[in-house]
Amino acid sequence: SDPSAILVAARTFGQVSLWGLDAAATLDLGRRVGLAATYSWVSRDLFPDVSGIGDVALNAPQHKAALAVTLHDPARGLAGNVKARYVAGFPVISGLFAGRVEPYAVLDADVDWRLPFAAGTTLSLSGWNLLTAARDPLTGAWGLVDRHREFVRVPALGRVLMSRVRVAF
Repeated sequence: SDPSAILVAARTFGQVSLWGLDAAATLDLGRRVGLAATYSWVSRDLFPDVSGIGDVALNAPQHKAALAVTLHDPARGLAGNVKARYVAGFPVISGLFAGRVEPYAVLDADVDWRLPFAAGTTLSLSGWNLLTAARDPLTGAWGLVDRHREFVRVPALGRVLMSRVRVAF
């Protein structure tokens, strides 16, 4: 009964056609080193004027990819990986969330150390967004940045470091 209240609801209309590809590959380069790669592609990230009602966005990138190098040294109890991720820019139309996410690329890393003096105990350190490159929406130039956004109207993400102690018994 509030005359200033606004009702926001999802709508369904029309038909859209979408197709894509997800690919993943892993390669063992010996007992201690591995490579992994992923790639995802969809045919469209925006469907203009569906059924004459309006644009519909997929709210996800048309292209995204990752490449990781994994290292494992069981004798020393060490394991780790470095992962580079790329996400293409994409339009967002979802209620109050409308705009464009600019493309970005980030570098993440993890290291685990199984403590030789404490059976079943592993120390871990993870770093996300250790390096971030993004495209400037005004100039179109790529450069290193401190923060990036992964969706419209959400807080910008910076570097994240997390440590963990895991005990198995």
